Amino acid sequence: MPRVLWTQLAESDLDGIHFYIGTTNHSQAAADRWIDSVRERSRIYAGQPEMGELRSKFGPGVRVFSFGNYVVFYRAIADGIEILRVLHGRRDYPTLFQ
Repeated sequence: MPRVLWTQLAESDLDGIHFYIGTTNHSQAAADRWIDSVRERSRIYAGQPEMGELRSKFGPGVRVFSFGNYVVFYRAIADGIEILRVLHGRRDYPTLFQ
């Protein structure tokens, strides 16, 4: 089974998104469902890492997929993918990847 590795930055991104969804919607359950869903989608991409759009300007082999209002940045590894960041679609990506 392909694996999904999450960088410390990506885990931090998830924590922030979880907090935001939980407080904005006043629903911890909604925040939990969102996290579960993005993790499940990541497992799908781990099985077929080339499905994502190549975005080499953010680093060698970096690919992305959209998830709601967010963009998941990842790269293929030998047995799956490594999630680099999970960012809102309106963020300034080039600045965050410097």
